[in-house]
Amino acid sequence: MKLSRWAMLTAATPMILTGCGSFSKAMTAHTDVVARASGKELKVDEASRLLSANPQIPADPQVVQALADMWVDYTLLATAAAEDTSLSAIDMDKLIAPQREQMIMLKLRDQVVHPDTVLTEQQIQQQWAQQGPGTEVHARHILLRVPTEATPAQRDSIRKVAESLRARAAAGENFAAMAKQ
Repeated sequence: MKLSRWAMLTAATPMILTGCGSFSKAMTAHTDVVARASGKELKVDEASRLLSANPQIPADPQVVQALADMWVDYTLLATAAAEDTSLSAIDMDKLIAPQREQMIMLKLRDQVVHPDTVLTEQQIQQQWAQQGPGTEVHARHILLRVPTEATPAQRDSIRKVAESLRARAAAGENFAAMAKQ
């Protein structure tokens, strides 16, 4: 898999480099460079390492282009931030807090929620053939919203409510009735 990504990155490098100016400039550029910004270079080895760190990322030239674009954006942003001291007054924690919380919640979900039913493609096709589109499924959920500007005390309070609801459901209380409340 790593070899195919290496080959894909090597094949995609000239295509990505054409965005650097002109085709002739790209063709005379170093072939081990995927992108350049602010005097820095993203080399094929580094791009390959970044992409191979997650085996779920498809080996696709568009992914390499997206990686190069993101790398250029972040490199330019870091350069601007280093040169413009007024940017140091921006509280980045407030800007990234929602994304950080979402990532934390997704990781928690992945650690806590374990699917108890796994169907193969053949089983899904068989059930579809037997039951067809007329099957209905009803689901209930309980949503507890955490305001963006919530204080730590408010977050703890909402967490305690969630833990209480979970304990009640685990103890066998009617979840549908709890969800209606």
